[in-house]
Amino acid sequence: MITNDEGANEIVGHDAVDEPKQEVKAAVALKPKEPVKADEEETDENERSLRQRGKKKTKDLDFTVDIPEDWASDLEKVVESSYKKYRNILNKQKKLYMERLKNADEIPSRILADIAGLRSFNRDDKKSPTPEFEKWLVVNVLFDSEKQTDVLRESLEWSYAESVETVGTIALAEIAPKMNFDMLNATLLRWIFESANRSAKLIQGVTDNDVLMSLWDVVYEGQYSIPKLSEALEEAYGFSEGRANTIARTEVITAGRAGQYYSDVQSGMVIGKKWRAANQERTREAHRVADGKVVALDEPFIVDGEKLMFPGDRSMDASGKNCINCRCWYKRILEGEDME
Repeated sequence: MITNDEGANEIVGHDAVDEPKQEVKAAVALKPKEPVKADEEETDENERSLRQRGKKKTKDLDFTVDIPEDWASDLEKVVESSYKKYRNILNKQKKLYMERLKNADEIPSRILADIAGLRSFNRDDKKSPTPEFEKWLVVNVLFDSEKQTDVLRESLEWSYAESVETVGTIALAEIAPKMNFDMLNATLLRWIFESANRSAKLIQGVTDNDVLMSLWDVVYEGQYSIPKLSEALEEAYGFSEGRANTIARTEVITAGRAGQYYSDVQSGMVIGKKWRAANQERTREAHRVADGKVVALDEPFIVDGEKLMFPGDRSMDASGKNCINCRCWYKRILEGEDME
């Protein structure tokens, strides 16, 4: 546990201001990992289908920020640099796990026999991984998920700080050119630390789940061999460039929106916000419904029954289905303007 001042120095090199009494946790103890829920997967239906068919996921990289604000083009540069960081992290994880597979204990024959029994009982209904297989995988490959989560968290903190400062500086200058955006604000730093920790656990959880299911597909089909398992990891969506791109766009754009929100708070001139949906082919139905909703600046939007201070915000426990790859934004409402 570190204080806000220690956390601020880690990110921006200075003490925090207005430090609250409660300490900021830059990293919290991780609970045993639970299975990743379907609405938290970082893949769309087509991507899941490709992985299930055992085909390599390919995807054109996209660094665009489809938000009609002056800061969008600056944020695209952060998306691209962040993508390179996450791509490298995923590549290193893949190589590490493949090396561990080479040195792994053989899957006990009794586990393989149990799997063969499941397969012969009903080939058309693929069963979920058995607890014994999951245990073998954790012991031999996924035994340091907490360490991998910490690596992600550190990169996320960098991405968040870069994104928040980039957008916050530009957004504040638009309405209060004589004010300087305060990156040392304690509430803002808390958002960065807590959001990075939350997203790191989610991202690593999805990776672990994808490794589990990719290897399970091979073993369940009776094709168990180390080369076959390694090939499955090589093809897994969890380590693909497409996923690194999705992580970068989701996390950087969300942090950029946070920069806008906290700049609006610091200005003292913004009284409300209006949700604006991208209204593209893949826009979520709940986000189309939310389009045009107006709330006070310090109140959350309610979207699909979940609370978000701004699009993409998870600080109030919004789920992945409301946030991942979201292209929405909000329009600020200034003092003297109608709340409509």
